Amino acid sequence: MVSRLESRYVMCRLLLCVLLLTCAGSLFAQQKADLKEKNNINILLVHGFNPTLPWSQDFIQGVAKGTKNAEQQVNVFVESVYSEYSEDAIDFKTVADSLIVKYKNIQIDVIVGDNIHSSEFVEYLRTSGLFEGAKLAVFDPIKVYDPQSTEIISPYQIFNAANIKLQVENVFAMVPAPSRIILSRSKENLFIHHYNEIKKYRDEHLPNVQIELWGLDKPEVFEQRTELTPQDLFFYFPVFYDVDGTNIPPKLFLRKFATDLKSPIFSFYSTFMGEGIVGGLVYDAAVQGESAISFALASLGFASLQQDFPTAIWMYDYAQVKRFDLTILQDKDDVIIINPPSSILNEYPLHLAGLIMLFGLLLFLLFLYKNRKLNRAYEELEIAHAVVEKTANQAIEASNAKSKFLAIVSHEIRTPINGLMGVLEMLQHTKLESNQTKLLNMGIYSSESLLRTVNDILDFSKLNLKKFTLDASVFSPRELMNEVFQYAEVIAGASGLKVKVDLTRLVDVPLLGDKSRIKQIFDNLINNAVKFTSYGSISINARVIRTGQFGHKL
Repeated sequence: MVSRLESRYVMCRLLLCVLLLTCAGSLFAQQKADLKEKNNINILLVHGFNPTLPWSQDFIQGVAKGTKNAEQQVNVFVESVYSEYSEDAIDFKTVADSLIVKYKNIQIDVIVGDNIHSSEFVEYLRTSGLFEGAKLAVFDPIKVYDPQSTEIISPYQIFNAANIKLQVENVFAMVPAPSRIILSRSKENLFIHHYNEIKKYRDEHLPNVQIELWGLDKPEVFEQRTELTPQDLFFYFPVFYDVDGTNIPPKLFLRKFATDLKSPIFSFYSTFMGEGIVGGLVYDAAVQGESAISFALASLGFASLQQDFPTAIWMYDYAQVKRFDLTILQDKDDVIIINPPSSILNEYPLHLAGLIMLFGLLLFLLFLYKNRKLNRAYEELEIAHAVVEKTANQAIEASNAKSKFLAIVSHEIRTPINGLMGVLEMLQHTKLESNQTKLLNMGIYSSESLLRTVNDILDFSKLNLKKFTLDASVFSPRELMNEVFQYAEVIAGASGLKVKVDLTRLVDVPLLGDKSRIKQIFDNLINNAVKFTSYGSISINARVIRTGQFGHKL
């Protein structure tokens, strides 16, 4: 009986749990449906920094971008708490009361705190029960939260721990064996998780390397910085107070501290890039602002809270990387580089494009000019070629006309010469005295020479007309040499020169050739001999040489 009652009791309890879960699910679904039916979603973003800081301004730009890209109609209201410059604790009640008055006519759907300061304010709203009906969420990529209350949404316990570990490991991958590890320490002590991760890596991989904590808000820090060497590794965490105790923007303090620093200096905030920081995986305000809106919408059920909400980007200062001879380990396509290698292409892309276009235009104009000049030269060459061809034709015609004229004249002259020679030959058969015979022979030879000259003129005309030929006939070499001797005596006698002839070795065998041309050669030789001999005598020798079995030459 008792067992049966216990079973019924357990069954009732199970049914009651199912009923409660069903009601809770229905209420959540109804709330989500009510939000979708509303025209606008109202997000109150509690920002933990002064809105005049560059970080805050970049964060607000990211919020604007996230609002613009949201699929829902979103209204974002940003309120800041100035905790980083306040010596005293913030009066959360006063701030909360002012916000309740300010937004009394606006239904706030979700309140999001974006860092450690604003998260404390969000916790105060939870414990005080203010802003009923609004979701409370914490979006701080720096601190790893483990809130006791499940009413505050914060899904970053695992994600941010992995992010911080990746940041630290990347630094030691670039500087694997530092001689010292130096960390800046401010009285706010906001970066304990990075401190712990760096110390953990040192203990596991570099146990013999010393870690030093420098209070950058102390006067002696600027003397200590001169002791740094390129083998040291420096981590800079934001400092909000100068050495004289006055508050100072962290970027301005870094600018003073990092000038001509001898060791590589790392930090984890993109706002410090360009001030001497090497870089790495750095938190970016604009990216965080955009993700904060996505996170707020996800906390309302419009997306999964398990999705990736980016908070950091890979960014390096190339000037610092090169200065300390470091290596960027990530793919360049996934990395933002500031102060890249100086080049005209990077620094003056528009100017370079203009110069290239101008150079191309000049080349095109030069091509047109050269092409026009070449065409003109070609035309002039054609004209000159035509003139030369015309002149050559005229010269050929003139030469042909001259040759024809010479042929006609020489033919006309040969007729009286042949008549004269006939008369002289008839006189040879008459009775003459020795002196007359000598003069007659001289006349005959001179007539023959004149006839040969006329024949030469005719041959020249034939040569121009390409009709010149040699007359091959059989002749006696001794008879030829006797005629040459007679001509030599006539020519040399006028100059007082004696002619000696030796034909004893001349065998009178018939030779085949152009006798008149051979005789012309001998006459030219004799003329030159007489011309260049002042006194003495001229010797004429001739012989026939056998060439081959049957051939001879003179």
